[in-house]
Amino acid sequence: MGRFVSVHAEPPAMEQRKPPATEEGWYVLHDCRSIDWDAWREAPQRVRDRALSEGIDFLSAYEAVEDSEAGQTAVYTVLGHKADIMILHLRPTMGDLDAAERHFEQTEFAAFTEQEFSYVSVTEASGYTEKSREYFEGKSTTTPGWHSTSRLASTPTCPTRSSSVSTR
Repeated sequence: MGRFVSVHAEPPAMEQRKPPATEEGWYVLHDCRSIDWDAWREAPQRVRDRALSEGIDFLSAYEAVEDSEAGQTAVYTVLGHKADIMILHLRPTMGDLDAAERHFEQTEFAAFTEQEFSYVSVTEASGYTEKSREYFEGKSTTTPGWHSTSRLASTPTCPTRSSSVSTR
């Protein structure tokens, strides 16, 4: 009978790389909805008028950022997917996003829509460049390059209204 020799070799240690430091910016809700066109066509004109009025009032208030100290809201048509529209909210806190989504759900217009999908993203400035790493490590003050990056993270803007969004 043969002998079995057991060898316990340690795998070579892999270099642990740290992800770049980040500084959170704003929160973005991407709320993609389809419109129930059959229900819309079947609804009496007074119901459709009220739904449109509530939808316009909601969007006007949110585009004017009456719900929060800062932010933006925009509505886009969506091409090539289940959704017909996307309501995009940019706000400084998750609570502001939650309130925006809940407020829309209370409108009569929302009754004619179905949320196909939604997701939250976070804008952030990161330490990918040497200058920004130095900033995060406290080795330098704000640099022009870092300043433009951090300004984008702290005050994002929605694309223009004439844009369409394609989600292939």
